[in-house]
Amino acid sequence: PQDFEFIDQEEIYFATLIKNIGLALYNLNLEKKNSAYLKSIKAKDIRYKEFFNNSISANAIIFPDGRIVDCNRAFINLFGYKTKKEALKSNVNDLYLHKNTRSNFIKRIKEEKKVENMTAKYRTITGEIVTVRENSVGIFDKSGRLKRMLIYLQNISKQEELQKQLMQAQKMESLGRVAGGIAHDLNNMLVPIKGYTDMLLLQTPKDSPIYSKLVEIDKASDRATALIKEILAFSKKQILNIETFDLNGEIERFANILKKLIGEKINFNIVLQPKHLNINADKTQIDQILLNLAANARDAMPEGGTLTIETSEINLDTIYTTKHINIKPGKYVLLAFTDTGMGMDDNTINMIFEPFFTTKSNGTGLGLSTVYGIVKQHKGYIVVYSEPGLGTTFKIYFPKSHKGTKINANEKIPMKDFIAGNEKILLVEDEEDVRNVIKEILTQYGYKVYETASSLKALDMVKRGENFDLLITDVVLPELNGKELSNAIKKENKNIKILYMSGYTSNVIAHEKILDEGVNFIHKPFSVTSLLIKVREILESN
Repeated sequence: PQDFEFIDQEEIYFATLIKNIGLALYNLNLEKKNSAYLKSIKAKDIRYKEFFNNSISANAIIFPDGRIVDCNRAFINLFGYKTKKEALKSNVNDLYLHKNTRSNFIKRIKEEKKVENMTAKYRTITGEIVTVRENSVGIFDKSGRLKRMLIYLQNISKQEELQKQLMQAQKMESLGRVAGGIAHDLNNMLVPIKGYTDMLLLQTPKDSPIYSKLVEIDKASDRATALIKEILAFSKKQILNIETFDLNGEIERFANILKKLIGEKINFNIVLQPKHLNINADKTQIDQILLNLAANARDAMPEGGTLTIETSEINLDTIYTTKHINIKPGKYVLLAFTDTGMGMDDNTINMIFEPFFTTKSNGTGLGLSTVYGIVKQHKGYIVVYSEPGLGTTFKIYFPKSHKGTKINANEKIPMKDFIAGNEKILLVEDEEDVRNVIKEILTQYGYKVYETASSLKALDMVKRGENFDLLITDVVLPELNGKELSNAIKKENKNIKILYMSGYTSNVIAHEKILDEGVNFIHKPFSVTSLLIKVREILESN
């Protein structure tokens, strides 16, 4: 009815009812919002856990005291745990190789709230030492107190090892360049010393009081020459007489010499793969490697032991070569020397191939550096394995040759004596002392010598009509190098014969082949006899 009215109690009741209905609707809406929010948080939590657990980095949540709250599979694998349960029972503090690294880490994270790209070394529960790159974030309470830390570790042990190999290779290359330059200068100094001493010995009666002194000078210059050859071997600056031969056969031929070298206290075993292992190499340099490594093994076993030489054919795949910088995949002939001597620590291993480094009181420090240089010049690789008290193994990898063995066509029958002559010789050498002694030697034995320091002046002499029988030229000259000069002179006089000489063969000569195989070459310093024999040999050849 139109005149209906609510009494006071009814108004209060309905007002309360409407308020409660409104509140219920509000709570229902809030519950829906909260449910959506919780679902969002749960989804984010799932995504975070998926990222945390499946990440390739080793992730963990840890307390400031080192206890592990949570970790992923990569963390478990990195430190050698069998299960997650085992990992959660351990403490990160026990894994740091250096305890001060841990304290520095905590200090940095408290000050900076995070740590980025920190390098640290850990010892796994299996005893392996690993290098990691560490990124961490600190979680703090309202008062600023550190509660937990999230750490993300990346194992960079392989990268660190490759970086060390690269730095070592660059250091050895730099040392080689320096050593090669020094050897070049010393060789030029030795030429006049050796040359004039030889001339005086030929002119001085043996009963003269100065004859014995001249002999000692000559011996000293020979020792200096041998030392410089070792430096040149390390610096990879030698001219090689390359031929194809069976490494097994060369080792068997040399075995008796090696056995005498190491002495009776050391057992000597040779284990050769029963097949031809052909390599392209200089036999005399391979013999030098055998001698130096045998001598090194002998010195490592003063109380006796066992030296084993092994050979085999091996295929280095990409898995191996990725762990060793500069080594290319392919087939190689392996030469391994293993001794049961005192062994070496890592610091010694990192330095053994450096020239003049030695652990012996009477060593020159050139034995292993010579081996290193020879191996590198033959495009091979050398790897060392050693531990203190457990002996040492040197493994040398030579590229396998697919050619058959052949007799070295460059071997010449040595002449029984040097012979004088009267031919015209053009001598080109930019070092005045060297030029003077060569001219004096040749002049004393009847040759007509025209000398100059300039390759351009030498070429001009020939162009003006001078007819020479022999050109003796240094390989490296300021203007035209030796090969360029000889080629230019050959155009003017096709019958002229050429003798190259050098005390130092640069990478350009050794690797870019400025000198072709089979050319006439004499290495500085040389004796009077060797020079005269070489000159006579060339002049009388067809």
